[in-house]
Amino acid sequence: MHARLFSLIAPAFLVVGLLSTCGQDIRPQSALTPTPPVVPEADEPAAPKIDEDEVREKEKNTFVTLKTDKGDIVFKLLPDEAPLAVANFVGLAEGIHPFRDLETGQIVKRPFYDGLTFHRADAGFMIQGGDPLGDGTGGPGYKFLCEPAQRDYDPGIVAMARTADPVSNGSQFFIVHQDASHLEKTYSILGKVVTGMDVVDRIATSPVEGDRLAPAIKIIKVTVERKKPSDG
Repeated sequence: MHARLFSLIAPAFLVVGLLSTCGQDIRPQSALTPTPPVVPEADEPAAPKIDEDEVREKEKNTFVTLKTDKGDIVFKLLPDEAPLAVANFVGLAEGIHPFRDLETGQIVKRPFYDGLTFHRADAGFMIQGGDPLGDGTGGPGYKFLCEPAQRDYDPGIVAMARTADPVSNGSQFFIVHQDASHLEKTYSILGKVVTGMDVVDRIATSPVEGDRLAPAIKIIKVTVERKKPSDG
């Protein structure tokens, strides 16, 4: 049975929401036993090795555009808060960081997110995407350490989906629609939407079967733009 990525405990009058991965049904715990990082084999992809200061400087005024078939969503990256998550997202989006193609089994470099989908939506809560399998169980073939949130999960926050395992970030992410105040601050925040919350709203309120978008909303292309501070 496939596991659920990004589980969370909602108030008693809400249904418990889940974002999925593999293994057992995951629920955040008040205390987690740290899991030793898995050392990849030589032929396995791995999370990027970064210099945090370099990432913070390079991506301090970087914007990401998600072109979807419902419209564009633009968010500003927050490298000061989650430099590893930011570097990983950018590396996958720009096609400079290797990952495992789940169809062929090969390690490849190409824009990872282009052509993927938002596969899950929970109106009022969030939309989730970035899974090459489209069912909540896929990823880039590696996992990396979660960076605790330094702010609240306000509308428009972009964060990594994860399990209870502190080393479980990969490629899946979610965007807060309206209210995610019940979340524990264990989901790495990598960005904040600056334009396109109307698109988030359209996706969040699209038809679903259970919590799966039916049909899924396509992410046509992801563009990363580094602006000069004077560009705004």
